[in-house]
Amino acid sequence: MPASARSCSISRKPEAIAAIKKLAAKVDVVLENYRPGVMKRLGIDYPELAKVNPRLVYCAISGYGQTGPAAGRPAYAPVIHASTATTRRIFTTSRAANGRTIAASSSPTMPAAPTRWAAS
Repeated sequence: MPASARSCSISRKPEAIAAIKKLAAKVDVVLENYRPGVMKRLGIDYPELAKVNPRLVYCAISGYGQTGPAAGRPAYAPVIHASTATTRRIFTTSRAANGRTIAASSSPTMPAAPTRWAAS
């Protein structure tokens, strides 16, 4: 964030929603990362905020997009990693007594590769 930028976090109480609308009239950008539909339910989605600031740039971030079958799914790091299979996989190799190369995983969630995968 640039040095001149400011951010805030406000609760979902009615007086806080009113404060958000008041702030939206003065800011350039609103950035939110709720699940799709939450800002609309609170009455502070883009159509509502654009009424007080037509030049507003509104950025909505969600893990699975704003529409589609997975849009409402929670999207925090472990869920994203599991659903995209992007867990950390680091293997080390060593020589077994029979001279074959074997692999071992350093990840507690990833079992060691069978010898047949890493045989030399």
